[in-house]
Amino acid sequence: MKTDFIKDLYELNATVKPDVLLIESTGVANPADLKKDLKLSIFKGRFLFQEQFCLIDAAHFLDAYEVYASLEKQIASSTAFIINKVDLVEPDIIQSIKKVVETYHPAPLAFETTFADIPLDRFFEFGSADQVEKRPSGLEKRLTDDELDRFLEEMLDSPDLEITPPDTLVSVAYQWRGNDLDQIGELARSLPKDVVRAKGFVDAGDGMHTFNYVMGTWTVEPTDIPVEKIAHKNVVVFIGPPQCMDGIADASQGGDWKGKAIFEAYTI
Repeated sequence: MKTDFIKDLYELNATVKPDVLLIESTGVANPADLKKDLKLSIFKGRFLFQEQFCLIDAAHFLDAYEVYASLEKQIASSTAFIINKVDLVEPDIIQSIKKVVETYHPAPLAFETTFADIPLDRFFEFGSADQVEKRPSGLEKRLTDDELDRFLEEMLDSPDLEITPPDTLVSVAYQWRGNDLDQIGELARSLPKDVVRAKGFVDAGDGMHTFNYVMGTWTVEPTDIPVEKIAHKNVVVFIGPPQCMDGIADASQGGDWKGKAIFEAYTI
């Protein structure tokens, strides 16, 4: 993933040449690695790192913080904190989240939000192109594909390279062959508590629905996405630590489910 990210960033710099770039990393990423990538010599000072946002799911953060080391690293390296879904929790939960953040940042810049609504103009310049500070393009001599591959090979072979491994997560896909959406709810209630995420499109004969599960909270709702645009119908993907895979299999025994495959999460 690291080399693909750098290649895509290099191509984006060469073609689109953005004035503002907003990068969303994976949920288990260490943003400190990303900061180092933006300073690689091939970019020739093109990128000026401005802000790192940490988006916090208020309803699930405290439970996840006790389990995943990546959350600690993300908080430590962030500069602005969006405490989201505050409408779903009591005020004392929000205060507990703030206390966790304050152990890394004595006076954090924090926003309490729903739908992550923050004043973006406080952080980004959305004026005309001539109002945005121009930085070097880094394109005086563009690298060929072979030259870029050699650069990445040398970078990965460097003894000074530090890449923080993600938390160990795997995913498993299950196909649903039922005709009653109650089976989806039965499965959700039976899942092990350490399942982080599950999602899929399911149809019981009365139209397509989206099944969305986040650490014990779940919904099954009709979707407006046209059926012809959904490539994997009645397939649900579950993500969690390896030890929860058996529990997912047990939960699937209560309905018409068939396991398909298990993958390392970072290959999804």
